[in-house]
Parts: sequence; C-alpha cells; structure tokens
Amino acid sequence: PANENMEYQPAVDVSELIKHEDAMETYNLGPNGALVYCMEFLEANVDWLIRKILNLKDHYIIIDCPGQIELYTHHQSVAKIVEKLGQNLIRLCCVQLIDSHHCSDP
Repeated sequence: PANENMEYQPAVDVSELIKHEDAMETYNLGPNGALVYCMEFLEANVDWLIRKILNLKDHYIIIDCPGQIELYTHHQSVAKIVEKLGQNLIRLCCVQLIDSHHCSDP
C-alpha cells in the first residue's frame, strides 16, 4: 500500500484497495501506524486479494511485503493473511531479500 513509483506494473496492486497515504491523512497516523492500519484493512478484505490471485494465469507470483519487521513479529495481520491464502490452495514460499551491497559495506 506504500510502494510508490514502481518500474513495473504489478499483477495485483494492494493500493487499489487501500493506500498508505490515505490512511495517514484520514486517520492522522504516522508512517508505521498507517502500515499497520493498511495490513489490518487487507486482512479484513482478504477475499479481495484471494480473488485477484486466483484470477491470475501465472503459476508464480512474487508478493512484495513492507520491510518493517514489526508487522511480522508484533502483529498478526500478515500471519492471518498468509493463513487465509494457504486455506485457498495458494501454495506459498517465503524469501527474504536484502541489499547485499549494504550488508558488505555499511
């Protein structure tokens, strides 16, 4: 919901459902609070995401998730979304990508 200026057209764009900036403005939230709100909103509307994914012809898709680790360690929305995807026969694999150049030369 917060990814801007993408150099590619995503097959499914969560910002069609909820935008980070809108959550910040509407609910007077900071950046992290707005991300939490967006994930909770996506969880509440996970059927929208499931329909979008199941309508794709692709065999593999990459889901680019926000990098704030707190969304995964201290909050349950992402885990519940993943659980719902799995219940709908969407097989999942998690890959964490990091900036290797930054790691080798901080």
